[in-house]
Amino acid sequence: MSLNCTSESLGQKGHTDHITVAELVARLSGLPPELPVLVEGYESGWDAINDIRTATLVRRKQITNCDGEYEELEEGELEPASSLQAVLIAGIQK
Repeated sequence: MSLNCTSESLGQKGHTDHITVAELVARLSGLPPELPVLVEGYESGWDAINDIRTATLVRRKQITNCDGEYEELEEGELEPASSLQAVLIAGIQK
């Protein structure tokens, strides 16, 4: 079963389409509640969720294949107008 979270619905690298908390909850609400939720592993496979939190992000100026589109602001760094408050769901990094 797919929740239609494809590159077309969420945006590909270099695009800024986002899924909101409300959209994610709506998509998950029809699934059996006992199913585990996993996130993509670093290079392959799937990992358990280790952390869910909010953070202020900025879009990277240059995006490589191994980096995400956004990065967190460093402690004390000024928040640019283009920053984005987001929910981060992180897997266990081994």
